[in-house]
Amino acid sequence: MIRFNNPFDVTGNWYKGNLHCHTRESDGALSPEEVRDWYHKNGYDFLGISDHNKLTRVEELSGMIHIPCEEVDIWTHNDSNVLFRSLHLVAVNISEGLELTNEEKKKLNVGTVIRMIKERGGEIILAHPYWSNLTINEMLIAKECLGLEVYNTGCEVIRANGFSYVHWDQIIQNNVAMYGFATDDAHHYIANDEFASDACGGWIMVKASELTIDAIFEAIRNGMFYASTGPEIKNLVIDDDEIRVDTSLVKSIAFCGYDSQGKKFYRQDGGLIESACFKFNKDSTIYLRIQCTDVEGNMAWTNPICFREDTSSE
Repeated sequence: MIRFNNPFDVTGNWYKGNLHCHTRESDGALSPEEVRDWYHKNGYDFLGISDHNKLTRVEELSGMIHIPCEEVDIWTHNDSNVLFRSLHLVAVNISEGLELTNEEKKKLNVGTVIRMIKERGGEIILAHPYWSNLTINEMLIAKECLGLEVYNTGCEVIRANGFSYVHWDQIIQNNVAMYGFATDDAHHYIANDEFASDACGGWIMVKASELTIDAIFEAIRNGMFYASTGPEIKNLVIDDDEIRVDTSLVKSIAFCGYDSQGKKFYRQDGGLIESACFKFNKDSTIYLRIQCTDVEGNMAWTNPICFREDTSSE
């Protein structure tokens, strides 16, 4: 039994998109139209503008669709029921905004907000776990999320805490096999003397039948995508007790799982590789996710390949 929807096993086209960015409708530097034009100019096929606690709509351009999103922040409480930490959720493809007041964000619990998003037809991405300093218990409060941000461009270029693959492994190992998303969370767009541009640094590549909101959203919901900050994953084949992955030229390809379950492939002379083949133990392997890193440190991730129903440690 393998729990993994392999996007390389289905027919369709690859579409590039970002589901987390901001405009002047909340705290972004550009108007919704300027943000739309920015991503369109940079070759994106779909975009989710996710202003804080506001659903921003924008007219679509030819060749790029807009998926309605909203970033909702909600307070968690400690054991004494005192407001403790702000947890951010990206609501994807919602029919109407939540647009919670500050008082509502303090009173509503995370489960209620997740239910409100799903009642609006959406799915939820847990935003920037590292930036939010989330513990595993806090992430498990949001275990009904479709996935989490394994990479967030804005957090990385401004605070150096945009990578959350350790948090990802933690939650998978607590039997919650979330998908991994790379996003921008762009606010500034234009680089300045303090930091680089926070746009077009992280995205997902979705395999879908056509470029429509319904087709893209259904593919995302089924995990038919991979996340990247640069490298391309070209093919993935699972054959009996072996996994083969083909990529663009990278410095390393790692199969990541529990403890000794996995392996990192690279050339000892520092050269580049574009494929790796890993033979796994069918009796003991719990899950694997593939992580590729190029010579500049850019990365790409597959979603977790689960070999049993329960991915928690034994």
